[in-house]
Amino acid sequence: CRMLFKEYESYVDIRHTLFLTDKSDADILRAKKSALVQNIPKDAQDESGLKTLFQSLFPETYESSVLCYDTRNVDKLLSEREAWFRKLERAQFDLTNSESNVRPLTRSFPLFGEEVDAIQYFSEKIEDLNKQIDQLKEEGLDTTANGFVTFNTFYAVATATQMKQTMTPFVYDCRLAMSPDEANWRNLVMIPSEIKLRCLLGGAMVFFLVIFWTI
Repeated sequence: CRMLFKEYESYVDIRHTLFLTDKSDADILRAKKSALVQNIPKDAQDESGLKTLFQSLFPETYESSVLCYDTRNVDKLLSEREAWFRKLERAQFDLTNSESNVRPLTRSFPLFGEEVDAIQYFSEKIEDLNKQIDQLKEEGLDTTANGFVTFNTFYAVATATQMKQTMTPFVYDCRLAMSPDEANWRNLVMIPSEIKLRCLLGGAMVFFLVIFWTI
């Protein structure tokens, strides 16, 4: 047993050394040294609070932390702006390739709206969306109950994911962070009660599906 333990210990050291020295993909390396923190209390959902907690628990191995923010409203405006940009590019392309140099027209409302200059109309829409996006940035984004903490060693990550961070139950739940390309970022903005409700509904659907499948 002791020989096996020493072999495992040697293997873990070699594996950790390889991961820490491999600079081929910085994002993946950072993800391997990070933990996803969930169920952060509402009164502690700020950058300084998350940093203070984990810096006090892991003073020598703490590297950085970041809180997840709810960007759904901004994402919606950005998608809408991208759609108007495509229409504007199409209108400018039509004007460039028009032999008569007649500026393209569009309706301010589908089917029944007044015909207006397409390029000017699309530009005004984009400018209005830019103002809304800037206003949201000035007001600040809403915080969520999720965040990421990065450490200097794999031992610290393993410790953080296997222990409770505070004496209060069901808060600051830590698990190994996923790779950035594997994360479903839309799920990270959901509140804990919404996550629990979806889990219950999913479990209930699977249960009834299995029961009625045999009928």
